[in-house]
Amino acid sequence: MNSIKHIVPLTLLICWFSPDLSANTADSIFRAKEKLSAGLNTADKAEQARISLQLGNIFLLDGTGDSCLFYGLKALSIAETLQHDSLASAACQLLGNMYKLQRKYPNSHYYLDRGIVYARKAQGELLLLHALSNKAMLYNWENKPDEVIALQMQILSAFEKRKDTLAIAKTHMILAGAYSTKRDTTAARQHLLLFEKGMRQKTYLPFTNADLLMVAGLLRWELRDTKIAEDYLQQVIPMALALDAKYMLQRTYDTLHVIETSRNNYKKALEYNNLAHLYRDSITGEKSTRNAQYLDIQFKTAQKDKELAENRLALKQQNLLIAILGILALLGLIVYGYFRHKQQLLKGKLVNLRQENKLGLMEAAIQGEERERGRIAKDLHDGLAGMLAAVKMHFESLQYDHPALKDSADFEQVNLLLNNASGEVRKTAHNLMPEMLTESGLYEALRKYCNNISISRFRIDYYTIGELTRFPPNFEISVYRIVQELLHNIVKHAQATYAMVQLCQMKDSLTVTVEDNGVGMDGQATGDGMGMESLRHRVAAMNGTICWEKNQRDETSVYIEFNLKIITHA
Repeated sequence: MNSIKHIVPLTLLICWFSPDLSANTADSIFRAKEKLSAGLNTADKAEQARISLQLGNIFLLDGTGDSCLFYGLKALSIAETLQHDSLASAACQLLGNMYKLQRKYPNSHYYLDRGIVYARKAQGELLLLHALSNKAMLYNWENKPDEVIALQMQILSAFEKRKDTLAIAKTHMILAGAYSTKRDTTAARQHLLLFEKGMRQKTYLPFTNADLLMVAGLLRWELRDTKIAEDYLQQVIPMALALDAKYMLQRTYDTLHVIETSRNNYKKALEYNNLAHLYRDSITGEKSTRNAQYLDIQFKTAQKDKELAENRLALKQQNLLIAILGILALLGLIVYGYFRHKQQLLKGKLVNLRQENKLGLMEAAIQGEERERGRIAKDLHDGLAGMLAAVKMHFESLQYDHPALKDSADFEQVNLLLNNASGEVRKTAHNLMPEMLTESGLYEALRKYCNNISISRFRIDYYTIGELTRFPPNFEISVYRIVQELLHNIVKHAQATYAMVQLCQMKDSLTVTVEDNGVGMDGQATGDGMGMESLRHRVAAMNGTICWEKNQRDETSVYIEFNLKIITHA
C-alpha cells in the first residue's frame, strides 16, 4: 500500500489568511496582486505582510515554489521588523510547508519549529494548534506515523473543546492516513468514518468542499475501497473544473489512472493519465510522458496479443535463443552488480571507520574534559571550600578572645570578604559539575540554570515539548554545556534583554532552540568559552547538527538537532 503522505492535500497545510477560492486561482492571484500594489503605496507594513501571506498561500496551492518562498520571506521580514509574533508564526508555517513540498525536510523542520515558538509568544491558542498540526503533517510526509498520531491526538482534544467542525474533520483525516501508513486498517477506517461525518455536517466554501471530497477519495483508495473512492473522485472533477484547481485535477486524474490500471483497463487508464499530465504540465511547465508511453505500449500490446499468439509457433526457436541470451546477459549483470555492490560496501565501511575514529577521539577528549571538571569541582568543594570554612570559623572566634573586634569595621569587612569568597567557591564548583543534572536530569537542570541567571534586565523563558526522558550522563552533561555556553555568549556579547530556550523531544529526535533579541552572533565568532567552532565539533561528536540564523535586526536563532536512535536512554 502506498504511503498516505503522497496524497495529503495542500489546503490542509494552509493555516493563515486562506483566500476565498470560489473563483479560479488565476483571478485570486490577480486580485491579491492588485491589493498588494495598493498596500505598497501606504505606510501600513502589517497590511503588506498580510497580503504577502495571501499571495504565498495561493502560490503554495498553485505549486509555484519560488513565488511562494519569495512572498513568505517578505512577510517574515516585515513581521520580525514589526515584532508581530502572529504574522511571523504564519509566515514561518508557510515557508515550512513549501519546503516540505520540495522535500527539503531539514529546512521545513527549522521554519515550523520557529512557527511554534512565535505562536507561543503570541499566546494565540488556535495559531499554536495550527502550528503543531503543520509539524505533525511534516512527520506524515517523513513517514513517521507514531509522531503524527501523538501530536494529532493532543490537537484533536483541543479542537473538540472549541467545537471546530472543519478542524476536527481534518484531524481525523490525518489520523486515518497515519494509521493507514501503519497498516492498522481498523483504526484508519474509524477515523475515516469520523472524517466523512464531519465533511457532511456543514456546507463549506466550494474549494474546501472539493478538497475534502478529493481527500476522502484518496483515503478510500489507500484502504482499497475502490468503488467508493471512484465515486468521490468523479464528484470532484466538475467542482475542480469550475474552480480551475489544477493541482486538484492533476491529483484526481492521477488516482483514477492508478485505479483503472489496477483493473487492467489500460485504455481508460491512458485517458486519465493524459489528463493528469495535461494539468501537471500546466503547473510545472515540463512535459513528462514516460507513464503515458508505458500505458500506450501496454494498450497496443493487448491489441496485438492475438496476432502474436498466431506467430508464436514460427518464432519458438528464435524466442528460445533470445531467452537464453537474455538469461546470460542478466546473469552477467547480476555478477557485475554483486561485485560492484561489494566494492561500494567496502568503501563505505572504510569511510565510516575513519569517521567513527575521528568522532571517538573527539568524544574521548570531551569526556576527559568533563572528568577534569568534576575533579576540580570536588577539589574546590572538599578542599578550598573546607579550608575557607575553617578560616572563617577561627577568624570569627577571635571576637570572643578580643571583644573590641566586635565593633571594628575592618573586622566586619574581612568577615564579609570571607563569606563572599566561600560563596564564589561553592558557585564555581556547582557550575563545573551541577548536582541537579545528576539528581533530576537534563530538563530540570536546564530549567534551574535558566531561572538562576534570569534577572529583571535579562529574562529567560524556558519551554519543553514532548515526553521528557533521561539520557546517559555523558550526553546530558554535553547538552547542558552547549546550552550553558550559548547563554553565556548571549550574556557576554549579545547585549540582549530577552532569551528563549526550547527543548523538543519526539520519538527519534531531540531539538534545542535558543533565541535572543540582542545584536547577534554569526556562528563564526570565538571567545573565552568553547567558541563557536568548538560548539560545532562537540555537536558533531554527539551525531547532531547545529545552525545559526540572524534576522534583519541581527537577532540570533540557534537550532540544534540530535538523533536519539543512537542514544541509549538512561
